[in-house]
Amino acid sequence: MSNRPSLFRLVAVFLATAIACVAATTASAESEEELAAKRTLWQEKYRTLRHDKVRLQTDIATLTNAYALAQRRNYPRGGARDEIRIQAAEATKLLAETEEGLASIHDEARRAGVPAGWLYEVEEEPIELGQPASMGDGEEAEDRAGRNPLYFEDKEAGDAP
Repeated sequence: MSNRPSLFRLVAVFLATAIACVAATTASAESEEELAAKRTLWQEKYRTLRHDKVRLQTDIATLTNAYALAQRRNYPRGGARDEIRIQAAEATKLLAETEEGLASIHDEARRAGVPAGWLYEVEEEPIELGQPASMGDGEEAEDRAGRNPLYFEDKEAGDAP
């Protein structure tokens, strides 16, 4: 009789282990999808911060140059110059916030259980800002209104009129 309780315990432990293995296999399929979503979320967050930093640095350089040009004597005075200064100050403030986010994202990711390799993958990607929205596909508009016709070349004839 002393063997029966230990045999029952052994069978119960075996069944509990089998059920746990089946549950873990089912949970791992769900966790793979959740893991992929978590990876995408953190990588996109880091990618956005990196792109914002470069974009803001470019904007600040452009606005600073525009403000310097606005200081010239022949530049019209008024609200345009002040607006450039205000935009540059706002961009500088946003850049500081973005740099704080970049400095803390590795710690936040570590606390959330994100492997550091996920963020390092994003660091290897090049940052491409693309062309400004005002630029087209390389085609120039054929608007000749208000232009001196002496400086136009006829594309059909190949010579200047």
